[in-house]
Amino acid sequence: MEVTIFVIASLAAFVVNLSMAIFVYLKNRKVARNKLFSLLCMMIGTWCLYPTIMASNLDAHSMLFLIRIIYLFAIFCPSIYLHFILELLGEAKRKRHILFAGYLFSLTFAFLGFRDWFIAGITSSNVYKYSIVPGPLYTVYVSVFAAMIIYGFYVLLDKYRIWSGFKKNQCKYLFIGFLLAFTGGLMHFLSAYGIEEKIPHDIFLVMFTSITAYSIVKYRLMDIRI
Repeated sequence: MEVTIFVIASLAAFVVNLSMAIFVYLKNRKVARNKLFSLLCMMIGTWCLYPTIMASNLDAHSMLFLIRIIYLFAIFCPSIYLHFILELLGEAKRKRHILFAGYLFSLTFAFLGFRDWFIAGITSSNVYKYSIVPGPLYTVYVSVFAAMIIYGFYVLLDKYRIWSGFKKNQCKYLFIGFLLAFTGGLMHFLSAYGIEEKIPHDIFLVMFTSITAYSIVKYRLMDIRI
């Protein structure tokens, strides 16, 4: 394996997100929002291993198999993200029909994850050693993924508008953090369509974790006290 800046960023994002997942879970493992955020960080961190796998010396068949497993984690990111946002804002019960639709989407694509309709194969890449070839349903997945993330942003901004003090600042930094994470995800998706990354998208996932850590220390996000 050639160790490039993309591989280094990939491994760094994996480590910091997994560390954040463990930290938040241990701070209060009985509260739903903490468990959801920990699960989300674990999913994101595992997804961040994509560039490392693509730069490996595995044969094409093994690489495709591992990438499809990695995408199982990516598939559940938007539904868990939205569940966390609604739980944190006290909207989860009132909007459970939206959560049901989100998890149904994730389960459907998890079922399709090992079929060529979703990821058709892999091809050579100038940035990574290989890149995925999107199947016909990949664009559907990306579109619904984006819609769920944007809806979460809308709910956050709505609460930001009416809240004040620490709660308002928590909303602000959570929005900034998730916006950075979404930017990284968008760069990843675009690379599947031949738009190559100029900088590693995983840098944005490290920034997401850093912003979250700052919000925890400064504004007691998720009622975590240091």
